[in-house]
Amino acid sequence: MRFSFDYDGTLADHFDGSPNDQKHLVIERLRQHQREGHEVFIVTKRYSPENSSLGLVNEHIDPLRLASELSIPGHRVVFTDRSLKADTLHRLGIHQHYDDCQHEADYFMRRFRGTSLRYVLVSRTPWATLAPGT
Repeated sequence: MRFSFDYDGTLADHFDGSPNDQKHLVIERLRQHQREGHEVFIVTKRYSPENSSLGLVNEHIDPLRLASELSIPGHRVVFTDRSLKADTLHRLGIHQHYDDCQHEADYFMRRFRGTSLRYVLVSRTPWATLAPGT
């Protein structure tokens, strides 16, 4: 299966620098999927290296650094350049995506209602008690 994780507010602190107290739980879930042999991606709305002069200059560096620390190949770090992620997730064949954004979740649910794509909103409790892949 293919699992994806948002970067800001999910695997790391929030984009504005405020702390994300759940990031360690999310990273543990990512590692669990890796141990089980699943493909893991980071999909972020940050600007890509090709657009490094937009947004915060070189904002792509931190997600790529974390991916390297988590043994995620660089080609599995996907930047949407501020676009909503739903269509990218579909194009990548993602089965389940973890994210902290309610707006993204609402769009995702409308766009892919009735499909097998799953969205885990990590800003809601008790997301961590869900079995992986559910």
